[in-house]
Amino acid sequence: NISSEDAGKLNLAVEVRRNGDLKSAVRMLEEITAKNSNYYRAFYNLGLAYTDSGATEKGLESLLRAHELRKANKINDPTLDNSIGWSYLLLGNYNEAERYFDIAIANSASMSSFSKARLYNNYAQVKIYKKDYVAARKYLNLAIENGSTIARKTLRQISNYR
Repeated sequence: NISSEDAGKLNLAVEVRRNGDLKSAVRMLEEITAKNSNYYRAFYNLGLAYTDSGATEKGLESLLRAHELRKANKINDPTLDNSIGWSYLLLGNYNEAERYFDIAIANSASMSSFSKARLYNNYAQVKIYKKDYVAARKYLNLAIENGSTIARKTLRQISNYR
């Protein structure tokens, strides 16, 4: 039950975030979530904005709130699991990152190639940190198959690792 006004504010906040004005995006999204405690997309985007701005712990909190809302409202959005995994990766919690990436991969059939490329690239990063270069190569190749250019560069960088 989100008003069209608040939905419009969310769309503007998402645009502001994507244009790099993270401080404004966070402020706008905090206002929206304060008014709408059950707004999945607002919490998801607030988590992204916090994480992008370096406030990863706050970002993870918001993403986990979005996770609760997704579950309660039976929303199909595996990109959230990728974002949660990314936050855990940034915080150095590789096991939790891997767990969420596994969930995203299991539910990735509905994801766009762009989202799959990001997911596989992120998962490869966990494998690199864990020194599992065979698995990292596998996920980097999957990222490349889905259009990632950065994965190709990373694959070259780890080519000599066993």
